[in-house]
Order: sequence, then structure tokens, then C-alpha cells
Amino acid sequence: MTITETRIHRRIFSLLCVLLIFIAILPITAFAEWVTISTVNSPSYFLGYNSKSEWHGIGTPAHYVNETGAVAYCIQTNYNSPNNSGYTSTNGWQYYDEVTIRGMQAILEHGYPNDDAGFSADEARYATANALRFWLAEQGCEGAPEWMNLRLYAGNFCAVSGYEDLFDWCLYLLDCARLQDTYVHTVNFSPITLTEDGDYYVGTTTVTLINCTGGYLLDRSNLPSDATIAGYTGDTGDVLTIRIPKSYDSSAFTLTATGIDNQTDASLIFYNPDNWGEQRILAYSYSIEKDAATGSVEVVTPKPELPKSARLAIRKIDADTGAAMPGVTFALYNAEGVTAAYGTTNEDGYVYFANMPLGDYYYEEINTLDGYVLDNTRYSVSLVSSGQTVEVIMTNSRFRAKLVIVKQDGETKVPLSGAGFRLLNASGEIVGEGCTDENGQITFENLKKGSYTYQEYEAPQGYALDDTVYPLDITEHGKTITVTVDNTAIQPERDGSITVMKKSPDGSILTGAEYLLEYSTDNGASWQPVFTRTGESIEAGGCTSSELNNGRLSVSSAGIATFSGLKADRSIIYRLTETKAPDGCTLLAEPLYTGTLPVKVDKSFSSDDCEVIDGENYCYTLYVTAVNGAMYRLPNTGGSGFAYIPIVLCILGTAMYISIKKQTIERTTFMKRLKKALALVLALAAIICMPVHASAAQESNSYGIDFSKTASVDIYKYDLTSAEKDGVWNSSYVSTGVRDEDGVESILGNTQIVNQLTGNGESYGYAIKGVEFSYIKVADIEPYNGASDNEFSTDLLYGFKSGTQTSKFLEAIGLSENDRYAAADKEVDGAVVFYFHSDTLVDALKNALTNNATSVKNALETYVRENGGTAMPETDGYGHSAVSDLPLGLYLFVETRVPEMVTETTAPFLVSLPMTSTADNASWLYDVTLYPKNLTGIPTLEKTVREAKSSSGKNNGSTGIADGFAHTATASVGDTLEYQIVSTLPSITSAASYLTDYSFIDTAEKGIPYLQNVVTLEFFKDAACTDKIATWTEADGKFNVSYTTNDTGYVMSITMTDTGLSEINTSKAVYADASMVNSGYSDCTLRITYSAQLDKSANYGDKGNTNDVVLTWKRTNSSYYDTLVDDCHVYVFGLDLTKKFSDSKGDFSKVEFCLQNDADDYYVVAKYDEAAKAYYVTGSTDDKAKATRFTPRSDGKLLIYGLEDDAYTITELKTDGAYTLLKNGIGLVISVGESSTVCDVYSSDVLGLIQNDPHYADVEEGLFHNMPQKHFEHKLLTASAKVDNKQVTLGSDNGSANAFVPLTVVNTKGFDLPKTGGYGNWMFPAVGLSLVAVAVVVIYFAFRDKKKETNK
Repeated sequence: MTITETRIHRRIFSLLCVLLIFIAILPITAFAEWVTISTVNSPSYFLGYNSKSEWHGIGTPAHYVNETGAVAYCIQTNYNSPNNSGYTSTNGWQYYDEVTIRGMQAILEHGYPNDDAGFSADEARYATANALRFWLAEQGCEGAPEWMNLRLYAGNFCAVSGYEDLFDWCLYLLDCARLQDTYVHTVNFSPITLTEDGDYYVGTTTVTLINCTGGYLLDRSNLPSDATIAGYTGDTGDVLTIRIPKSYDSSAFTLTATGIDNQTDASLIFYNPDNWGEQRILAYSYSIEKDAATGSVEVVTPKPELPKSARLAIRKIDADTGAAMPGVTFALYNAEGVTAAYGTTNEDGYVYFANMPLGDYYYEEINTLDGYVLDNTRYSVSLVSSGQTVEVIMTNSRFRAKLVIVKQDGETKVPLSGAGFRLLNASGEIVGEGCTDENGQITFENLKKGSYTYQEYEAPQGYALDDTVYPLDITEHGKTITVTVDNTAIQPERDGSITVMKKSPDGSILTGAEYLLEYSTDNGASWQPVFTRTGESIEAGGCTSSELNNGRLSVSSAGIATFSGLKADRSIIYRLTETKAPDGCTLLAEPLYTGTLPVKVDKSFSSDDCEVIDGENYCYTLYVTAVNGAMYRLPNTGGSGFAYIPIVLCILGTAMYISIKKQTIERTTFMKRLKKALALVLALAAIICMPVHASAAQESNSYGIDFSKTASVDIYKYDLTSAEKDGVWNSSYVSTGVRDEDGVESILGNTQIVNQLTGNGESYGYAIKGVEFSYIKVADIEPYNGASDNEFSTDLLYGFKSGTQTSKFLEAIGLSENDRYAAADKEVDGAVVFYFHSDTLVDALKNALTNNATSVKNALETYVRENGGTAMPETDGYGHSAVSDLPLGLYLFVETRVPEMVTETTAPFLVSLPMTSTADNASWLYDVTLYPKNLTGIPTLEKTVREAKSSSGKNNGSTGIADGFAHTATASVGDTLEYQIVSTLPSITSAASYLTDYSFIDTAEKGIPYLQNVVTLEFFKDAACTDKIATWTEADGKFNVSYTTNDTGYVMSITMTDTGLSEINTSKAVYADASMVNSGYSDCTLRITYSAQLDKSANYGDKGNTNDVVLTWKRTNSSYYDTLVDDCHVYVFGLDLTKKFSDSKGDFSKVEFCLQNDADDYYVVAKYDEAAKAYYVTGSTDDKAKATRFTPRSDGKLLIYGLEDDAYTITELKTDGAYTLLKNGIGLVISVGESSTVCDVYSSDVLGLIQNDPHYADVEEGLFHNMPQKHFEHKLLTASAKVDNKQVTLGSDNGSANAFVPLTVVNTKGFDLPKTGGYGNWMFPAVGLSLVAVAVVVIYFAFRDKKKETNK
């Protein structure tokens, strides 16, 4: 093939290729719109953060379609901007998914130019363009850079100052895209309900438009003739009122409206570039007006209703026979209660109410036939259908009533059979008669309404006839009337006897006692001694005992005296009294027995002296055991009681006291148990000293207790812990129940010792103010009569009603119902009553407190609180609280609230009201005075500080509390200071002693700002803080930390939350043994650590920088609190250098120094403060090159603030060239030592006092003694300095002595080399440049000649 042919073939092939390309693109471009896009630069209103860590403007030029002038937006930021380039419209759906396109549409519908939001056109366009760019970047579209994705890099964009609102609007447009918030157009009508208005039906509807900015057009074409519409304006919210003539014969028509949108949705137009590498373009078009939506509402006209009526038929019949009842009258009422008609039933029992308008009615029977019960209930009925007959049937019942007569024993209330009764009507006719059945009842039925009488005509066997005529009126149908009639039993004459057996407490027989027996026939109004009777006649007061002398008998050698032949009649009361006691014994002052014969007993037994009367067991022989002792006699006639308890407790308390005195050991678990035992001794001493068992048999024996009386309890609360420390009290004292003004109150409540420094009012002596006791009655005190064989006894017991409340109490003290005195069980008011001996209760409480001290105390405190216990008034300034008018019984007392100094509450105790007096053991105390004991104490507080190891602190950096921590420290400005607050928590026992506040207020001077979020609380079992229990951080929610500032510095408050206090009070981590008195973190050590940083505003010199802490704590009585204070001090110093030149002509600005800490081997870094004209230390460095170069001021002064005590070297690095540089550095040493000034926060700060503990203050001398906490006083520091081993006097700063080390540095003149001309400075550069120029010229010509030769 020739070259020509080849060229032809190539041209043909090229032509075919062009043709194929044209054919391929024809479907796309043949009918597409082709435009040109121009670009105009625009200011940047937004900023972006680039990779060079710089903020730069986001360039967003404006684009326009040249042919239409429409705004266009680039949508491929990564490509080139168009510049009058050609573009062809394309289908955007081939490039973007539906979500992306809907998002772009939402931005354009809400953005420019549809809405400019009040911004300029260029600003609105700029914001809209960037909203599109942000949206496309979020969607990951091709050509959209990832760095514009605000979901990933929102922090990299912001507004140019002043355009923040524009940036917010741009973000709003982006949210429209995210929410796909394109315009939706709707027209809504509210429903129409037509009502009558004369000849018209009238109704209203409200028109609501959504995105129809052009309003709406109302289509009236379907409106009926003569109908009108008012209220039309064409805007949303129109209320249209429609009036339609009633003559309109159609039932409904439709009202239609069309909404118009002037701000239409965007029609998106996408353009592809003709040039490769240019951006794709987005524009849109819209028509100014277009129909956006239609809406309609159906209008329904009501149809008029014709008048309608119906008939009501009422039929009246007998309820029993079904027979018609003519003559009964009814009334008919309409819905409003107005009478519509009356009617009376005919012979068939019907009454008709005809032609009644349809509606709701009520009918009522207003008169009925004689002998029937009128039914005056109003019944409802509805007539709903025209022409309807509604029939109802009503029945009437005949009048009926019933009478039940119950016959019973007047005293025992036992039903009696065989009593005959007659019932008569008002005319005296007998309606019925009969006798009571085995249940003591007779019933008369079917009684008519009227007046009656009934009368007993035959008495039950053994009872007197009651012939009283009783009236009765029967007025209510269907009622059963029950009446009770009592009868008095006819008692047979019998005699009985009372035998006294005299014994000592150990059970041995006693002789020499004499007893008087008296009787009363007038219920105790008057008494006479029994007398000797003869013959068979049994008379009141008669006695057949041969040795009787004026009503008295002496016991025989067997210790027995028997009063026999006594008339057994329950109308006669006998009283037995001891008139002479055996030698050496205390006379029993109270009557041994007061009651009747026979005596009712709780169980039956075989004996001629016993019989059953009215179903009850009675005995005619009474045995009384009288026990006499030489001391502490109980007032009751028998029973061992526990008169020995005060003696035993005194001996036990004394032994314990002596044992404690002999031992000087620290506070250990053993000591705690001893203290618990002492508290138990006091509690038990306050407990009832009552008889456990008294074997006097009696029906109503009161044991000498006057049950008509009420009782009172007075409590005096003293701080016996401090009284013992002061040597004015002995812990062996036991309460007797009797007020002891001379032995207790005059010593512990001495009104001459007045504490006037308390924060909550005065208190006297050792009185504890603010203690609250609560009490609850748990049982009744009752005599009990029992029998065993032929011997009877009486016990004084305590009765508990069975139920949940009793079970909880018994469970709390370790008892159950099985431990009761079962023989005494009885039922009262439907409930079983359980009885316990006093010794059972006392021993159980004692054992429970010994084995489970804290849990039992908490259980009993909870029991009182949850079962209606009553709180006594808080103890006053005398430590006194009282309650009176208490019903007699057994009471539980618990301590429920205490002030802050109480560490161990009084153990719960039982008090019997009345209780036997331990003074004579022969009388009852109704007014009881108690002196329960509390243990007291306060926590400790010590605050110390150290320089952090990271700041070259002189410590090992360990967590030990002794590693460098002290009340004083020195540091450099910028150093981190580590603080610790160590506090031994006070003792915590039961819930009444729980802490309700344990907070710290830490105050630092201005130079020590806190480092926040670094507070940690740690709890340890030991004071050395080595045995850790728990660690709390701020994130745990167990304490809160807040920071504030004031005029003097910074304040940090640390308060325990409820969660934290709960753990402190109740944790089982330390006291797991149930027998332990303490609970929670009692007596454990709390360590608080935090950090601060010394800054340039610190005090310099001996004044130091104080940081103090105030501890405030409260217990359950939150009105009372105490505080403790401690502080520590941080010292910092400075250097005052004066620079001089020997001729006073040098330039100070050319001088440089560096400062090195020789002790810690670092160089000082500082920053110059222009206002202060001084350097402030900011840190340190190991690199000399990074050390601060210190330059004196123009006056030669160089001040460096913020140096700690250490050895330093200051070196001159540069000086004025005309002067000689210092060859060697200058050594400085700053030292600190204790000054003669003692820091004593207690002597200067009243908040440090124990606010409510009067015994901590010596009022006369104003001194404080017996402080439970060691007094953490410490000496302040003072500074000294040496320069090159020579002592210098430090200067002061703002009144603070020894603040700055003085130093003067002098430079002398040096020697200059002679000058060798004066032109060297410019000559050498000139010559050098000339040589370079010559060399260039030579090289040029050389290359040119070589090129010519080559061309040849």
C-alpha cells in the first residue's frame, strides 16, 4: 500500500469515528438545553480550619445562567469553576439518589432566591450554596470533599465575625435537607354542624392553609339558591359562616377551595459541563402562581322532625299473690322533674298515660293501699318511638317486722333459757308469747307497723323475775329489732376462808406477823373489822376463827393464819392488811388483798371449795403467800420480785469502774465492750423493779396499784463521759426511779456552770441539750389469778395483744409467743392477750443487747417509730425532758435523735408504770425519774501540705500520710501543692446516732487556686492510714464538691451525699460482728486529698499563704452541730537583683542572666509581667537553652518572684560589650526555720469551739481544756538567706518580712581592639559581588563560543 493510500484510509477511518460519536450522543443532546455559565467572585462569610492549623475563608463564587440570569450553584467543589463555559442540561437522577435530590430541593425551597431570610442577596446566595456543599459532602457524593462533612468536622467551620446569624441560617437550610423538608401544600376545612336559626340553617367552618402563600379561591358553584357565605378573605384562618334556607330540598352539598402557592417548590435543573474537569451545575425554575392543593367539606342539612308521642302503661300487683291492686296513685315527671300527669290504677291494676311526647320520664308511687309498703322510688322510663306503648309492672309488699328478745345473766352476760315473754299490741291484745331457747332468745315475726309492749312472765331457774313492762314502736318495714333483758342470779348462802402463809424471800417460814381482815358492804366507802360469830347463821363480817382479836390474827408457828367462816357474797368486799411484820423485816404497807369471796379463777379443778357459777370457775378458799425481806421489799404480797437488781447492778458497775481505772490501754474493742456493758447496766437499772411472781390469789387484787391514776416520766440527760474525765462523777451510779436532786442534779446539772458560748442557747453543767426520747406502750400491767390443785396464786403480769405489732416487738428482743406465761392467756375484745413475767422480758432484752447490740437498738428504734410511738420534747438546757398523764402499763423507751457530741446512744429500756420504789420497796412510783447515760466525743481534724514530687518536692511521692506532709511547706510559683485532710470519724452506734452531715469548707488565699476534679476520699481502719476500707472519687456520687471565690481567695466545699452518709453510717465492712456496739465507719480515719497550684498572686515572705479547713458535723438532731478548724501554710520567696555598671553608662538591655536551682538541678523558667515590671516563675527545665534569660529593667532592677527555699546559682550570660562579663556565677541560699510565732486556730477562731459542749470551756479563765482532739498547733516559718556564703538581710514585700534576697551585680569597663580603617563593613561585599559578576560574564562567552564551534 502506498503512502497516499494509507493517508486516504486514515482519513476515512477518522471520519467514521466522528460519525459514530455523533450518533452516540444524539439522543442526549439533540433535544437538551445548552447554556453558558458565568462566575463572579464573592466575599467569604464563613471560615474553615485547614491542615496548617489556620482559619481561612471559604471561597464560594457566584454562578449565573447567562441566557436566563438565573442563579446557579456548583455541586462538585473538587472540580474547576466554570468561566463562560458551555453546559448541557441533564437528568440528575442518574447521579444522585432520591434522598440526596430531596435534600437539595428542600434547601432551594427554603433558601435563596425563594427566601433571603432578611440577608443581602449575595449573603443569602452564599449561605444557600454552602448548605448544598455541606449536604452533598454528608451524602458522600462524587466531587464533594469529605472535609466539608459537618457530621464529621463541625468544629472546623465557623462564621466570619459579624456573620454568625448567616452561618446559623446556613445550618438551618442543612437541617431542612436532613429532614427532607420539601413543601407540602394542603387546604383543610373544619367540619360543619348546622343549627336552626329562624328560617335558616347556620354553621361555621375554619379554613387552614399549609404552604399556600397565595391564599385560596372558594368554589361557590355548588352553593344552594339564596345560601350565603360570610367571612371569606382568601387567607388561612378564615371562619366561614354559611346560611342555608330551610326550604333547600337536598340533604347535602360539597364546598370546595383551591390553594395558590406564590413561593412554589423548586424544579431542579442539572447541567453537565462541556469541558472535562469543570463542576456540575444545579439551577431551578418555578412559576410565580400555581394551584398547589384543593380541599373540600360536605355540608349536610338536617331534616325537620314531626311531633311524636307514645303511651306509658303501669300495672300494680301484690308482690306475694300477683293480684291486681286498684286505687294506687302514680305521678309522672318529665326529664326536668316537672309533673307531667297523675293517674290511679283501675280494677285491673293499670294506669295509662297517653299521648305523651317522646322523651325521658320518671314515674313514682305517691299513695298505696293500707297494709302495704309505699314504694316512693322514682323510676326512669324512655318513650322513643311514636305510637309506642311502654308497659312496666310494679309490685308492692305487705308491711313486716321482727322482734328478737335476748335473755342473759346481768353480771356474766351468759344467755339464759326458759324465760317466758308476752308481746301485746296497742290495744292490749296478746300478739305472741313463749320462752327463750338454749341461746337465750325468743322471736316474734310478721309484726305490723304500730306500738307494742313486752313483759317477762316467767323467770329462768335460779333467777329473780323481772316484771317490767317495756314499750316498743315498729316503724320500718323489714327491720329486725333486738332487745336484751338482764336477770340477776339468786345466790345461795356459802362461807369461805382466807389463809395467809408467811415466808421469807428464800422460802423459809416466818412467825411473829399479824394481819387485819376488814369488810365493806357499801363498795369500799366504809370498813369494819371482821368479828367472831357463833351459831349457824352466816352474816356479813362474821368470822369463826377462835383466835380472832378485833379482826386480827397472828400467824402460827407454822407461819399460817386462817380467817374462816366468812360470808361468801359478791356484794361484800374484804381487805387483808399486814399490821405487824416479823422481827427485822419491813412491814408490807399496802393491802395484801382487796376483793370478794368467792374468787373467780381461770381453770377448773376438783374441790369442794370450788364450783361453776354461770359457766365461770369460782373458789371459796383463798390462799395468800406474803413474803417479807429485810430490805428492798416489794409492795406486793408475795413473789421474789427483783429487789436484788439495784444491788447487783451497783456491785457490777463498781467492779467495772475499778477495772477500767486500773487499765490505761487505748480505745480498743475490749474498752468498747466495757462501755457497752456500762450502758446496759444503766439501762437495766432504769428497767422495772417489779415482782416477777406474787402468789396472792384474788379476783380484783390490784397489788396496791391505784389504776385510777396516771403516771409520768422525767429524764435528765448528762454527759457522763466528760464528767468522769473531769473527776466529778463515778460511772457506777444506778437510777432508782426517784429524783435525785442532791446526788445527781446538783453535781451534773450545776446551774452555776453556765456555757454561754454555745451556738444554740445556754445549757448548764454537763447537761446535754437536744436529745429526743420516744416511747410506746407495749403492754398492760394486770393482776392474774391462777390455780394449781387446791392452792391459788396471783401474779402481776404484762399483757400483750396478739398481732403483728406484738410479734415485731417480741422478735426484736429475741422472744416469741412460745415464751409467754401460757396459763394466763385470755381473749379480750376478740383478740387473744399473751402474758409475760417481767423477768422474762428483762432477761430477753439484756441478752439481745449483749449479742446483737446495734441491730437490736435499730430494730427497737424502728419499732417505736413505725407503730405510733410518741416523741418526748427535746432535752432543754438542764438536760431535762418530761412526759405526763401516761396510762399505766409497760413502756418501751428509745433514744431517737441526738446532738452532734453523742457517740453512743442509750440502750432501749423498759419502764413499768408504776414501778416499785427501790428506796423502801413498799410503795409504787407513779412519777419516775431516770438518768440514762450517753457516751460523748468528737472527731479529729488535721490538715497538712507538701510540694508535689513532680514539682521537685522533698518527699518520695508516696501515698503515705507522713511522706513530706506537714503544717508548713515552701514551693515555687507554678508548683503543684498536694494537700491532705485527715479526720478520725466519731463513734456511730444505732440509727439515732447516725451522722446527717459531715462536710468540709476549705479556704485558700488568692495565691493558691484549686486544681479541680482531683478530690479523693479514702477510709482506713487505722489512724496511720495503712489498712484501707474504701476509696471514693467525685464520679462515685458519694460526695459533692463545689468551688466559689470571695474577696480573699478561693473556697472549696466537700459535702457527703445521702448515699455517702448511708455507707458511713451502716457499712458492715468494719463491724461485722453482731455483738459489736459500733456500726459503719465508726472511729475510722477519713483522708481527703486534693491539689492546688501556687501562682504569682501569692504572698511572699514570712506572711505565707494560709489554707484552712472547717469541719462541720451533725447527727440526727440536725439543729445542733459542731465545728473543728485546722490550717497549714505555704511559703514562697523572691530575688531582688540590682545591676550596675562601674561608670553608670552601660546598656541594661544587653544584660542577660540565668538562674539554676542547685539542690534539684533545674533551670528556672519565668514570664515577664509588664505591669509589675518583674518576672514570675512559671516552671523549670533541665535544658539550659530553654531557661529564661533574665534582663534587668532600664533602672537596673531585676525582680524574680516565686522561689522556694533552696540553693541557687545566678549566672551572667551577656553584658554590654564595653564591660567585662562576670566570670563566675553567684551562689544564693534561701533557708526557712520555725519562728517564735505559734499558729493556734482555736485561740483566734470561735468556730473552732465545740459549739454545744459546755464542759469544754472554762468560763472563768476563758481557756479550753479536756479537748478530745489533740491540739494541732504548730509554729510558723521565717526565712533567712546567704549570698556567696555571706548572711544577708532579706527585704520585705507588701508588709511581709523576709520576702526577697537582695543582690547587687556590678560590671567594670573592658579593653577594645584598635580599628583598622572604616570601610571594611561595605567593601568586602562590594568586592565579592564584582567577582561574581565577572565570573558570570566569562562563563557566558565561553559557552557561546563552544556552541558556534559545534554548529560548524
